[in-house]
Order: sequence, then C-alpha cells, then structure tokens
Amino acid sequence: MNDRIKTIALRILGQRGSSFIRSALDSVRFFCPHDPLVLVYQMGKVGSQSVNYALLEIGFFPVVHFHYLKDLKREKKHHYIWVAYALALEWPIKVITLVRDPVARNVSSFAHDFSSYFGSNMQDHSLQKLGNKFWVWDRHFDGINWFDKEFKNVLGVDIYDCPFDKEAGFSIYRSRDSKIKYNQGLTQKNFEILIMKIELRNEIREDIIKEFLNITEFSQKYYNVASDRSYKGNYQEFVQWVKFPQSYLNEQYNSKFTQHFYTKREIANFERRWLLG
Repeated sequence: MNDRIKTIALRILGQRGSSFIRSALDSVRFFCPHDPLVLVYQMGKVGSQSVNYALLEIGFFPVVHFHYLKDLKREKKHHYIWVAYALALEWPIKVITLVRDPVARNVSSFAHDFSSYFGSNMQDHSLQKLGNKFWVWDRHFDGINWFDKEFKNVLGVDIYDCPFDKEAGFSIYRSRDSKIKYNQGLTQKNFEILIMKIELRNEIREDIIKEFLNITEFSQKYYNVASDRSYKGNYQEFVQWVKFPQSYLNEQYNSKFTQHFYTKREIANFERRWLLG
C-alpha cells in the first residue's frame, strides 16, 4: 500500500471512525520506530486543540494532546501508557508547546472554567458580578507556573535555562544540544521541543509546525475557543469591559514566564491593553 492510500485510509477512519478505530490506528503507527510520538503539550487556553485537530485532519498519527500528565493518566490511559513508554525507552518524541499573554490566557480560562467552578452560567451575571467572581477564581498563577510545576517534572527540562528567541517568537530545542539542562533522575534524551508564541500570525505558526514535523500540509483551524462556545456573547463583552490594577499586571508580567518569552515592547502593549484607569 503506497503512502497516498495509507494517508487516505487514515483520514477516513481517523476522522470518521469510532474512537476505538482511531486508537488502533494510533497504536499501529506508534509502534513504527521511525515515526516520532508527537506531544501537543502545553498549558490550557493557548490553542492546543487547534493544533491537535489540524494534525489529526491530515492523518498525522500518533498525536497525544494534554495539559497535565496526571489528567492524561486519569482520562486517556492508553495515551498515558504511550507517553510513559516512549519516555522510558527514549523513543523519538516531538513536543509542540504554545505560550500566550498570561492575562489574556487567564481571562479565557476563567470563562472556560466558569460553569463548573461557580455552578452557573456567565450569561446569568452582570459584567460587574463577573468581575467580582474573577477575583474569587483561584487559578491566576496556573499559566505562569506551568513550566516549573508540570513541564520540567515530566520532560526533565528547565525551559528557563534555555535561551528563547523573543523576536522570532519561537525556538526549537533538541535534546542533545548543550544548551539543554536536565533535572537529575530524568533521563529522556531523544526529543525535540518547539515553543512558539500564539500571538504570531496564523500562517507563520503553520509554516513553523510544517518545518518542525517535516510535513508539507498543515492548516490550522480553531477549536475549543471562547467565540464558539455557549458563553461567547457574554465572554466577548467581558473581554472588552474588564481591566486590571497595576498590582495584578505586575504579578503576571514581572514573572519569569513573561520575561523569558516576551519582549519589553510586547509586555508594554499587553499592559496598555489591560490596565485599569
């Protein structure tokens, strides 16, 4: 069976078949040693689903999408086993990680969590009440702490020890590069990591991913975004309305996360966007 027939079969079965069929197809390709396992591995609300589904749509397998390894272990056990197996045997892994303005990410995450966190819908509250609830919500530091609390513990890489090209908006790290430092006890050393800003233009992000994965076709669509969800109208109003005190912006923008990935000019633009007064 030539590559084109394989691709067509993967598209038809992978997209339209049952989850069992998709898992079976994933498993077949996973055990082909020349194919890397691709991890779409990043904090929530930075566009991970869009990357994940765009890869599935072109028949690219296997792809594992997750934010936290503990959640993957609980919700998608076969994917967790793949990741653990690949890490243990040092199989080739390619990691795609996006980063985002942490305040914009927090606003989006707040809206996404709202119903489960507060037990009601955003539409049931005035903008002022939503603003009050934002301060009750307790996940303001998940984004800026994600690399320290999650990424470093799973892959053994302290990304803050690795230089990032702020002007280009992305960097690629290869496991055998001398610039990568590992945590003691974590031995996976056969991967490549792409870190990229979500603020880059869509076509630029697509070209970067195509080159990183050595593919010729990749068209990113948007999934799981606030503008498509039931709360979209209220969310859009909230985004336009909400502003934050300088103290909150300082916590977010003086963090090592923001300082590592964003230029002073970008941070100043973020602050102007969100500053109260």
